[in-house]
Amino acid sequence: MSKAVSPAELIELERIHTDLEIQNRIEATMATVAPHPRYEHHPMGYVISTRAAVEEMYRRILPKRNALFAGVTLPKGHERVKRAVAFGDNFITTETEFSFPLPNGEFQRTTSCVVMAFENKLVKSERVYLDRHYNALMRDFLGPSFAFFPGVLSW
Repeated sequence: MSKAVSPAELIELERIHTDLEIQNRIEATMATVAPHPRYEHHPMGYVISTRAAVEEMYRRILPKRNALFAGVTLPKGHERVKRAVAFGDNFITTETEFSFPLPNGEFQRTTSCVVMAFENKLVKSERVYLDRHYNALMRDFLGPSFAFFPGVLSW
């Protein structure tokens, strides 16, 4: 078991990991992931239990998510906002609201809640809870074949 990490360190570890995701830096993001990760995506029903499967998840999601936001200026009131943060010895839970653009030019406000646990200051697990709007978007980004990728379990 890892030594407890302070809330300030947890905030910084989460920020670094999330910023690398947003920057679409897959290899750098993977450098923040522990050797034996466990990611869970709710309500999709996926458990992702290998580094190769986590990397595949990022390869499918990050370029599409970044393309969605390319050249988009979010109007006032649609900024990314962390609504809640909670801590444990080696985990941080964040609830985040943000908007994504729709094909018709409007914006959809959405919410996610992520529980991120660390082992030796690397992401050991992420439990991701998505509202129906963001879930549909992520399901589309991952594609139906993701459920059959080695290291991905569905329930």
